[in-house]
Amino acid sequence: MRDLRTWMMLVLGVVTLLAGSLSSAHAERRVALVIGNSSYRSMTALKNPRNDATDVATSLRDLGFEVMLRTDMERGAVRATLKDFSRMVSGADTALFYFAGHALEFRGQYFLAPIDVALEDGDALKYDMLSAEDVRELLDKATGMRLMIFDACRNDPLDPAGAFSPEAARTVRQDTLLRALDGAKGGQGMVVAYATAPLDVAEDGKARNSPFTRALLKWLMEPDLDVRPLFQHVSRDVHEQTRGRQVPEISLALSGPYILNQTESHNTVWLRIRQSSDPIDFRDFLARFPYSEHAPNATRRLAVLERAQRLAEQRRAEEERLRREEAERRASAERAEQVRQAEERRRTVCGEERDRINALRTLGPRDALERLKAASTCLEESGPLVDAALNELSEREAREQHAQAEAAACRQEGARVPQLAAAGRKDELAALDAGTRCMETHRLAREAIADIERRDEEERSRQRTTAARRAEAERQAQELLRRQEMCAEEARSIRDTASGDGARARLDALSGRLGCNENSGLLETNLRAATTREANMKEAAEREAVAKETSARETAEKDAAATAAAAKATAAKEAAAREAAVQATARATCTAEVAAFTALDPVDPAPLAAFARTARCPDVATAALAQMQHIVAERDRLEQSCAHDRIEFEHLRQMGSEGRLRLEQLGAATACEGLKPLVLAALGTSSLPNEPSPPAVNAPEQLRRASKALRHMGCFDGNADDGSLDSVRQAVRKYYTVRAMDPPPRDVDDAVVKQLEGEGRRRVCPLECPEGERVKGDRCVPSTASQPHQRERDAVKPAPQKPAPRPAQKPAASPKPAAAPPRPSPPVAAAPAPKRQPSIILGN
Repeated sequence: MRDLRTWMMLVLGVVTLLAGSLSSAHAERRVALVIGNSSYRSMTALKNPRNDATDVATSLRDLGFEVMLRTDMERGAVRATLKDFSRMVSGADTALFYFAGHALEFRGQYFLAPIDVALEDGDALKYDMLSAEDVRELLDKATGMRLMIFDACRNDPLDPAGAFSPEAARTVRQDTLLRALDGAKGGQGMVVAYATAPLDVAEDGKARNSPFTRALLKWLMEPDLDVRPLFQHVSRDVHEQTRGRQVPEISLALSGPYILNQTESHNTVWLRIRQSSDPIDFRDFLARFPYSEHAPNATRRLAVLERAQRLAEQRRAEEERLRREEAERRASAERAEQVRQAEERRRTVCGEERDRINALRTLGPRDALERLKAASTCLEESGPLVDAALNELSEREAREQHAQAEAAACRQEGARVPQLAAAGRKDELAALDAGTRCMETHRLAREAIADIERRDEEERSRQRTTAARRAEAERQAQELLRRQEMCAEEARSIRDTASGDGARARLDALSGRLGCNENSGLLETNLRAATTREANMKEAAEREAVAKETSARETAEKDAAATAAAAKATAAKEAAAREAAVQATARATCTAEVAAFTALDPVDPAPLAAFARTARCPDVATAALAQMQHIVAERDRLEQSCAHDRIEFEHLRQMGSEGRLRLEQLGAATACEGLKPLVLAALGTSSLPNEPSPPAVNAPEQLRRASKALRHMGCFDGNADDGSLDSVRQAVRKYYTVRAMDPPPRDVDDAVVKQLEGEGRRRVCPLECPEGERVKGDRCVPSTASQPHQRERDAVKPAPQKPAPRPAQKPAASPKPAAAPPRPSPPVAAAPAPKRQPSIILGN
């Protein structure tokens, strides 16, 4: 029971010590700046610094450091990085700086190279590169341990001839190091570690990490290892890995022990080993914790154990001496017995050798006999037997070599057969068959000759087949040509028959003897055209008869209705005046609103929404609302696309170098304006590789071609060579409105020009005539309604309205006289004398 209580107290003490050491380790604040530069632009690119920095940062985080990791850092980012790290260092217990990349030592001072630096001269170093002295001053803000680790070269490419003496450089270097070490007096100490010696280079290595960083990563995580032996181990490993080519330089100024990986404290280790009887435990404790408070006790305990170990070894040595003397006495007796047994064994071995020689005489091989002779213990007896057996083997080998030579000659002849067969050399194969002595060559040559004869017969057969196919193809081509000529002649006959009176009857008769099915469509088209033409002629004749009948009736009734006509004329004039005023007001309103709609920004939905709410012209309000909805939908689509691109950007940025190519593709393809600068920043560049230049817009040549095409379509009234951007934009909007296409583009680019020129020279926008004129064909003529006698006739009897022709419809029926004035139509669409108005009002 007492032993159990003692054991529990011991366990409780160990747990208490562990808790205290862990709490102190967690209370310590550690910060680190890790830089790895690989992608140099003006100097040789390095493979490993980016990997070195990433792996060191991971290990430092595992040791409780707050790590600021920077890879491929440019000059512009150096000062901002130092400023941010300076804030991290303030108040920290431990501060560490690690750099991997290109560096140089110039006149005793050490400079670290960003990736975009260009080596010009010594004066530019302090402005273009990062000085190690600046880093040292930054680390002095920490209250405890400070460490500077440089995995980079220390040579001086700017002074290859040694103009600055080595003694002077050594003095400057020593002064800089002393300042660094003197600055460590306020804390636990200072460590400055260089991967190589002064004015020497550091190897990048062929593995993932450089030799120096690989050794550092190995010992960095060693538990309870003080920094002094840690860097000693690192230096030894680098020296061994590089076979002495690279020797690190480590400078330390320590006020006491400092352990980076404090997973087990010296108190915990002492409690675990203090009752041990193994000297190795105490030697390891003193090596790991040379400054521990338990070091004197460990030294005394080690001395006691070593003294006991020496006494035990002395006792073992004396016992071993006595055993050896007894063994020698026994050995003397055994040697006599061994001599007797050896002679007996020799006789047995000699007999076995003779048996083996007789067996090898017939089976061989030669080297076995020679080895047997060299190792023989009975050479006097076995030597002559071995020589005789070797002579027999030599004769047999000579016979076998002769047979092999003949077999090799046969193989060479056999190898020629496929070559001659492939070349079709039948005569040479026949000569080889006649001159060879090898049966296999006879067989192969005869088979090759038969194969050549078979291929020749197949080639002749193929040529005959090809000639027959070519003749058939020529016959079919001639037949096809004759049929094409016949069909062309038949098509000409159809077109000739379709003109003139009675074309339909002639075409019906021609359809019965049609010889080419390809012309059935042409015949059907001409039949429909002839039918339509005859129907139109019949309808015109009927209208003429009706007109004559109406004229006669009007003449008979004219005198009787003169008085009533005068009153009706007055009323009709007043109604026409009111209707004209209403139509003029509607046209003016729509014209003004079309002009206002044309002047609005086509990409801003707010003005379009306000305009659509206040517009009185229905077509204009509908067009404004449609354009506003298109803009809002386009913005929503762009926002969704931007959100998707941002998610993809964050994913690719976290992938690091593996997602660089896809990140470049995303930057080139995205339409999100705010995302491209973030992509460039993540890539560390100012432009994307192979980024296409923006297409030209609103160029003078584009405006000239657009205005020329718009003028041909009747949508532009100005000079094609003097069209301004605003006038061309208004004409483009007019064209898009007439075509009922999507909201018009704001700029004129190659796609817009191609769309406009594709319309050709046909009119698209309707002709707009001034007040008092009307459209006739492609020009404006004075309106006949303004003549007095015509107005009187219109007052007596309104002229029948003929509807506007529409594509793919049958001709309208003959109009009948109207019994009352027609019902008013929408503004402008049915007005007899329209003003200049945009085509959106016309509804075309």
